[in-house]
Amino acid sequence: MERARSRSPRSYLIVRVSTLAGRVWERSFHRQTKVAAVSEALRAAVDGHASEHHRLVLEVHGEVPAELKEADTLDSYTNADQSILELTLIRVSGHLALSGSKDRMLRLWELDQCSCVHELGVHGGDVTGLEVDWEKKLALSG
Repeated sequence: MERARSRSPRSYLIVRVSTLAGRVWERSFHRQTKVAAVSEALRAAVDGHASEHHRLVLEVHGEVPAELKEADTLDSYTNADQSILELTLIRVSGHLALSGSKDRMLRLWELDQCSCVHELGVHGGDVTGLEVDWEKKLALSG
C-alpha cells in the first residue's frame, strides 16, 4: 500500500504579491518553485495586468528593491521559519522603476546600478497606491 505524501507546512510558502495600484494576489508554492513559474502563474491570474514591463521585486524597508531572478527558487529569498514571502509587482520602463512604501517616500530607482536616483518628497501617509505612465512621464500616488 502506497503512503500518501505529506504536505509539510515548512515545504510551502504563501507568496503574496502586491501591486502599487493596491491589488493583491496570493497563492501557495513549494519552496523549490522557480521564480519563473511564479511569474507565469501571476501573469495568467491577473489576465494581462502583468507584462514584460513588470518585474517582481523584494522590498525591505529603506533598502534598494531586489529584482527576483527567474532561475532562482523561492527559498533563495526566505529563511526556513518564514511562511509568507511578500513581493511587490512594479512597472518598469527600461532601467527605471518608481516605488513607494510605508516610510511615506516615493523613490525613482536606476535598476542597472541598483541605486535610488531621486526621492520625490514625503507623502502625507503610507504610499498604498502608485500608477505610472512612463511614456507621458506622469505618476499618481495615494
